[in-house]
Amino acid sequence: GDTLSALVQMAQPLFAIDIVDKATGVVVGQSQPQPIAVQVNRDYEVKASIAVKAPRLWSPDAPDLYLLRAKILVQQGKLLKLVDEFDLSTGFRRFEIEKDGFVLNGTPVVLRGTVWHEDVPLDGASLTYEQMEKDISLMKTLGANAVRFANHPPHPYVLSLCDRYGLLSLVEIPALGVPGEILDQDHFRSLADAMITEMIERDQHRPSVVAWGIGDNLDSSDPRTCGYVEKMVGVAKNLDKRAVYFGSLVF
Repeated sequence: GDTLSALVQMAQPLFAIDIVDKATGVVVGQSQPQPIAVQVNRDYEVKASIAVKAPRLWSPDAPDLYLLRAKILVQQGKLLKLVDEFDLSTGFRRFEIEKDGFVLNGTPVVLRGTVWHEDVPLDGASLTYEQMEKDISLMKTLGANAVRFANHPPHPYVLSLCDRYGLLSLVEIPALGVPGEILDQDHFRSLADAMITEMIERDQHRPSVVAWGIGDNLDSSDPRTCGYVEKMVGVAKNLDKRAVYFGSLVF
């Protein structure tokens, strides 16, 4: 068959996105194919706009998901030939924090949740996919609609389970009990910036994620801690508009 390099040399490569209803397999939205530049060892950013009419909204009670399918195509005569594709699961929902509390898709919601640590007897943090799913299933069986993944982002499969089962997720970086004198150091702030950026870029497409955590057990009476929090909130908000939180030692 044709190799990727041979195909893209034959004609102008194009980029397009489909939105597919995972329940039915029906394509509910498409972007117009647009030309892209393929270069060796280079990143290339391209933006596509897609309209989806009346999508089913994701919620803990009805975790409806869609498939975002990114495609690379080449024109061969009057036909478009598929070169490569990548699928990403996502969903549509609106989550806001208002003066009266949390609002999901325009309806107030009370968070009933738990804190989850990646840990099992004998194997520690080395959970199998089956053990991960058992934990998420048990949370739903208990009546939870939310889960906080304390002190570090969980395995991506766990968040995909939250998307599927319908658990609102709070995800945070591993910054536990760091004193103000460390939080004030440029080196640590650079590390925190990198961790927050990596966390958000990895998981921002997930409908279950509603907030980003920037630390836990932090001394918020220390001005240096407050400076760190202000800086990292800015980092997170520049990447994504979801809520940002931290755990405070001061009550």
